[in-house]
Amino acid sequence: MSTTSKRKHGHSSRTTGGSGGEKRPKGEEEKGQESDSKRQKVETRPPFVPPTRENGGMLGGLPLYGELLPAEGYTSVPVAARETCKRLADIILSVKDNKSGESSSTDSKSVSTQRRTSVILFTLLRQLNRVSNLYCKETRDGTQERKLSIDELHLQLQNLQYEAKHLQKEITSCYEFKSKHDDIDLISEQEFYESAPESLSNPEVTKTDSHKLMLARLEWELKQREQLASRQSSLEASIKSKLEQTQKLEEKLSRLRPGP
Repeated sequence: MSTTSKRKHGHSSRTTGGSGGEKRPKGEEEKGQESDSKRQKVETRPPFVPPTRENGGMLGGLPLYGELLPAEGYTSVPVAARETCKRLADIILSVKDNKSGESSSTDSKSVSTQRRTSVILFTLLRQLNRVSNLYCKETRDGTQERKLSIDELHLQLQNLQYEAKHLQKEITSCYEFKSKHDDIDLISEQEFYESAPESLSNPEVTKTDSHKLMLARLEWELKQREQLASRQSSLEASIKSKLEQTQKLEEKLSRLRPGP
């Protein structure tokens, strides 16, 4: 029990002592000062401004790839990403050479500049990644919209093709239709113009329109057949009356004949 209480008491004393007036070691104080200075630098860092053609492709005060921002828009993203990766690779190789001692430029200011530039380049890569994802999404959405519109137009085309096919069948059936006037023995066109009255033949119209010519010929044929039918009926009535008269005369003559 005493050992446990001592451990708890020691832990509490260290905790209170750390939060109280005990001084921290010199190394910890230096690390704290460095973190405070870094925090102040972060707080005073200017806001992120993406590179555009208006600001000459500047990012964080560094001319990164102003020449890689043409008016093509999204088409420059792969080129910018490739150039950014190339610059990052150059910075990494430069830092590696500095550490290995192969290069004489070991200035701390140059190292901090390369570090800042690499951070900005990584930020730029993330931005390019977002832009490329946005472009892919817009492309997919646009493709889907175009696909829907194409499907709608294709459906309309199929409907029109079906209607055209149906109309073609109707036209073919009309051409193949056999009318009864083909079996009627009509007079020739010359006889029609000679015998038919001009009010019916109407040469100014019928000579240029075969359909109206056929209608006029059929009408004239109908009138002629009606005349012939009425004449036939009158002749049949005349023949019948004459036959009756003949029969009466025969009966009268038979009565006047002397007996055997």
